[in-house]
Amino acid sequence: MAFSDIQTNVGDYLESASFPAMTSAMIKSWINRAVRWACNGQVIIPGSPLISHDFSFLINEVQADTIEQQRKYDLPDGNTTDVWEFRKDKNVELINSLDYRVPLTKMFKRDIEDNVNFAYLLGDGTPSVFCIEQFMLWLFCKPAHENNDDEPWTINIEYYAYLPLLVEDTDTNVFTIKYPELIEWKATSLGFEWAKDTDAQQEYENKAIKRLLEMITNDHAVDLGGIEVGMSPMSGQSLGV
Repeated sequence: MAFSDIQTNVGDYLESASFPAMTSAMIKSWINRAVRWACNGQVIIPGSPLISHDFSFLINEVQADTIEQQRKYDLPDGNTTDVWEFRKDKNVELINSLDYRVPLTKMFKRDIEDNVNFAYLLGDGTPSVFCIEQFMLWLFCKPAHENNDDEPWTINIEYYAYLPLLVEDTDTNVFTIKYPELIEWKATSLGFEWAKDTDAQQEYENKAIKRLLEMITNDHAVDLGGIEVGMSPMSGQSLGV
C-alpha cells in the first residue's frame, strides 16, 4: 500500500474533516512516527516485562575502511541512499588484507577505560573490541595498519535499522506493503492522542499493539524455524558414525 493510501485511511479513521486544525502534514508525521515505533519492536503491557524484538527483515549491512590510528567512526544516519539509519548492532567484523573475517567483541567504553586489565586496548594495534556510544562506533585498539600489511582493515557492520521516512505519495516500505493496518492503527492512535480523545486513542493503540505482538511471534518462528515433534533417531544412528 502506498503512502498516499495510508494517509487516506488514517484520515478516514480520524474523521479528519471534523478537526479543521488537523493538517495533511500532521497525518504524514503520525504515519512516519508509527513506522519508527514499529521498527523499535517494543511493547509495554502494564504489569508485564517490556517486550522487545529485533525484526529479521530490518537487518542492513555496511562496510567502511579503517583510518590509521582513528578510533571513532560515524554510524549510518539514514542520509545516504539505500543505507538505512542505524538502530542497534547485530554483528561487527574486521576483515583483514587476506579477506579473513574476525568478529569483534562488544564492550562498554567505560569498562575499558576504567579497568587496568584492558589498558592494552587503549593503544595502537589490531582492533579486537568495539563499543557503540554517542551514535559512533569505537574501535579498541586504535588501528595500526602495519599489523595488516600496511593496508586498512574493512569494518563490516550488520545492524538493525530504522526505515527511511515516507515522503512521496508513491513511497512504500515493508510495513506499508505487508502490514499496513499496523501503521494505520498506530498513526490513528497518535492522531486521537493529539485530538485528546482518550477512548479512541486507546482503542487504536490496543489494536496496533495486538498486531505488533502477532508480528513478533511470526518473526520469532522465521528466526527459529519449525520444530519437528514425534521423531526419534533410527536404531544405531548417531552423529559422527
